[in-house]
Amino acid sequence: MAKIAYRVLAVPERAEHVHDILSRLGMGEEVVFWDNDHNGCMWNALRLWGSYKELPLDITHLCLIADDALIVRQFVDASTKCAQHFPNAIWSFATYDAHVSQRSADSPYVELWNCNLRGLCYMMPVWLIQGYLDFYDRYLSQKKKWERDDVTCKMYAMTHGIPVMMPVPNLAISKKIPSVIKGHWKTRRIEDCWAGENID
Repeated sequence: MAKIAYRVLAVPERAEHVHDILSRLGMGEEVVFWDNDHNGCMWNALRLWGSYKELPLDITHLCLIADDALIVRQFVDASTKCAQHFPNAIWSFATYDAHVSQRSADSPYVELWNCNLRGLCYMMPVWLIQGYLDFYDRYLSQKKKWERDDVTCKMYAMTHGIPVMMPVPNLAISKKIPSVIKGHWKTRRIEDCWAGENID
């Protein structure tokens, strides 16, 4: 049985957006990792993934949600179904490389052939997390270009043959509020795999 721990990465300026996420999760601020000093998404994500050691033993997956994400109202139920169907996969709940038309009559789940997960909202099985952290420390931590957690997680998945799955339609989309990360996202984001805040 899959059991997910949800965590939100946030900066103080986006507190109102965080409260919207928490409302949809049915959870309180104890699941928020605040980056009060603006150390960056990589710093906060590593802090979040490292917290897996403190999780109850019955937690099977850890889900990261960025503070600018709009998640579907049924997010908890839908993400749990994802974990139950493919428990050993990394899940990207928001993508750029897909369209709602890709939904199959047989299954709402699609494997991302290029492991191109997106840091807005994604989930890892707990048993994979230490391997990711070790991989980051050994190969990527000294390379300044690896400043985004989704890129480093993609590298980990590709190197180790770990499938990256996505649900169709996606369970999250960016609210497109101004970025707090200098130099990021100057190009338009195209998100064609979103079908609204309510899903079947």
